[in-house]
Amino acid sequence: MCGVFGSCLGLVPALGIAAFPFAVVGLACGVIAMIRASKGVRAGKAMAIAGTLLCVLALILATFWIVVIANSFKDRGDSRKAITGQSTEDILRNDLDVQFGQFVTDDNPDRSGKMIVTLRNKSNKSASFSVDVEALDASGNRIAGDTAFVEVLAPGQATRKDMFVFVASDKHDAMKKATFRVVEASKYAPMPPPVK
Repeated sequence: MCGVFGSCLGLVPALGIAAFPFAVVGLACGVIAMIRASKGVRAGKAMAIAGTLLCVLALILATFWIVVIANSFKDRGDSRKAITGQSTEDILRNDLDVQFGQFVTDDNPDRSGKMIVTLRNKSNKSASFSVDVEALDASGNRIAGDTAFVEVLAPGQATRKDMFVFVASDKHDAMKKATFRVVEASKYAPMPPPVK
């Protein structure tokens, strides 16, 4: 009975893992039944063999699903790191080129300044990117931070983004002398274009 149930359960994707305990119990019972039938204690040697073979099949199917599911989680590690910014160095080395412009303001002190950042996809696949940039003064103290997001960059494609547009006017002079650095870069599967 365990062999039939375990084999049927083993055919169902993802639920096939649940066939494992049934297969083990059924295999043990099937082996005991075959031994007892061979000694003449019980009849039904053919049923014991059939049950044992079905349990072996259920065990094979359950093992298959365990391997499939384990491998599917193992493959996600790199993409999860890329999404959460844990692979910033790899992304900047292999996938994204970031070029900083100068922080500029116009003569009107009430207007915000900006720095244009050029982002270029260095990889051979389209992707979406997010880049966190910070501005540091000569002592290494943080003046401001900002994030640029690109919905889709095709291979080799570049785009320009305005950053630091909401920096207070009292920090404009410090921003003009600042050193900029990428704090974190994230890579995502390409985002679909917005519906117009």
